[in-house]
Amino acid sequence: MKSEYQIILKRLDDLERQGAIGAFDKQTIIDLSGDVIMEIAQKYENVQKGARGPVDLCIARTEAKRRSR
Repeated sequence: MKSEYQIILKRLDDLERQGAIGAFDKQTIIDLSGDVIMEIAQKYENVQKGARGPVDLCIARTEAKRRSR
């Protein structure tokens, strides 16, 4: 699950660099993905343990962007 999530993040970065999506769209997708991961994780404890890393990364990125504004 982590490796798939990292691939998605890389694709989003690539799309943003190409101008296909904006920073807001990218962050919205990341935020919603985190919400979905946590919903799945609530049902499966072993998924929850593995999901925290990518979700924490998203939260850290979001907070860093908010502070830089």
